[in-house]
Amino acid sequence: GPAQRKEALPVSDADVLPSDSRFREDLKYLKDGDLDKSSEWKTTLEERQRYDARLRKEGDKKYGHVRQR
Repeated sequence: GPAQRKEALPVSDADVLPSDSRFREDLKYLKDGDLDKSSEWKTTLEERQRYDARLRKEGDKKYGHVRQR
């Protein structure tokens, strides 16, 4: 049959994770039209993500963990 559309349930701000994309600084600046500041924050975020991924990878090697994808 036809696909049914699921309705989103309301979520209180208390239940929202700090990692929720609505809190991303780059998106706040982009919404305000500050492309330079948005780009700067986006670069910072990507650098942090690469650093975190590198630490996880090094930890996996050190402790013999294998990540499932």
